[in-house]
Formats: sequence, structure tokens, C-alpha cells
Amino acid sequence: IGGETKKHIDFGTYYLNKDRYHLAISGKYLYTVWDDDGTKEEIVIEPGTFFWFDNKKNHGAINISDEVRVAFVFDVPFHPSNP
Repeated sequence: IGGETKKHIDFGTYYLNKDRYHLAISGKYLYTVWDDDGTKEEIVIEPGTFFWFDNKKNHGAINISDEVRVAFVFDVPFHPSNP
């Protein structure tokens, strides 16, 4: 509650061919992804939201609810047909 995952990039050979997805289970959080030019996109994630983001860009999250943030995070091999 009130926690933050600070701005970071997922790096290393593991991530080179993976797409990352999240399924929000509980809590509400502000998710931010920064473009290479420094602009950012922010979205409020509600429980039940399933989303993909480019984890090779800076990203972070802030829990903005009074519940524990729980998200199922998983990676799948990259494929051009992935959303």
C-alpha cells in the first residue's frame, strides 16, 4: 500500500526476445512508460485489467489505492503477431 516500483528498464539477455504482460489482480496503480524522447504515457490500472507494455523502455508504477497491489506478470516469446 502506497508502494512504488521506481522508473527502470528490464534489461539482459532474458528480455531480448520476450514480450511482457500484466494482469492486475488487486489494488489500483498508476503505470507510466517513458518514450526515448522523454515523453511519458500514464494509465490508471484497475483490478481485472490485462495489458502489454514495452518493458524495454523506462517504466514504473505507483500504488494509488488502499489495497495491496497484486499483479500476475508473465513473459511470452516475442512474435510479430503479439498485440
